[in-house]
Amino acid sequence: LFACDDPFFFSAAVTPHVYKGTTAEIGKEIARKEAEYLDNAQRERAASSFYREKFRRRMENCFSAPCKQITSFLSIAETFFSNLPLTVCAMAMSYVTLGVVWFKFYEENDDSCIPTHFHNLMCTFPEFPGCFQCDGDSQLYRLAVGFHYACSMFSGILVTSVLLKALVAGRVILDDLENPTNSAPYGLLFMSSVCIFAGRGWIGKFIVVSTAGLHFLLTLWFIYTVKAYNALPDPSWFPNTVGIGYPAVKMWLYYPYAGFFLMVVSVASMVAFLPMSVFRVFTTQKIGAPICWIQISAPSIVLYTMTIMAQPVSYAAETDINLAHFKAVHHEWYL
Repeated sequence: LFACDDPFFFSAAVTPHVYKGTTAEIGKEIARKEAEYLDNAQRERAASSFYREKFRRRMENCFSAPCKQITSFLSIAETFFSNLPLTVCAMAMSYVTLGVVWFKFYEENDDSCIPTHFHNLMCTFPEFPGCFQCDGDSQLYRLAVGFHYACSMFSGILVTSVLLKALVAGRVILDDLENPTNSAPYGLLFMSSVCIFAGRGWIGKFIVVSTAGLHFLLTLWFIYTVKAYNALPDPSWFPNTVGIGYPAVKMWLYYPYAGFFLMVVSVASMVAFLPMSVFRVFTTQKIGAPICWIQISAPSIVLYTMTIMAQPVSYAAETDINLAHFKAVHHEWYL
């Protein structure tokens, strides 16, 4: 009995209760106690999901066809979102980045687009520093904007699906956060969110600020969990640590000093974790190729953060610097 892992047997062994009688009677008593324990555990699980079960029972009691169809749809949706893989976070980040990169590529190479500062009212898209004033009547420009919006919308759908998973399967999310390996992709969720909503009015501002704060808390929690597990750095650490550079840039658009603080966290994380991660990738055969490519994300995120946040924090301050020399330095040392 003392060697058994079952909580009932453990509690029965340590409690000062002495079973008397024959072996058969003792066995029946233990079986009765075990059945009582399992029954209590089942009641506790039922009580924890009381409202969900109550809603389901009401829906199941509907005899009309629409109610049955709704019940079936909700059941399928719950199953789908509960089993959603965390690679969705990486897909969201890749699609929103795809739209951003090609949109900025068009603005850089279109002669009708005139560079302007983010804080200037002539900035057509106040999403990214180093904005452009472009001709909105151009067909190519409309195509670039439409592609950018399509990528952002699809990425937003993927982000929303992960949030729905948190609603219907919150216990799974909490279990993932307790393990540094499973929680590694969640940083990509926050990175995608700030890229999607930056520059979208006061709603975008609220989402960017709150997401940046959540990413900072995730960074602290992730460092705590890897310390508890005595884990060594590898490329999968970077989305939750160095990746805070993306929220830092978007926070800088609204609150420069808060953005600088998050940028320091990103740079410090890269300096602390990148050398050890590079060493492990070259010396450990167990690290798979799919995560090794993430190695380059650490320095690229930091350089991206630094080259953008080194720009003037206001339109008035832009007139006090030599823009030609400024751009030459950034192209040479950062980009």
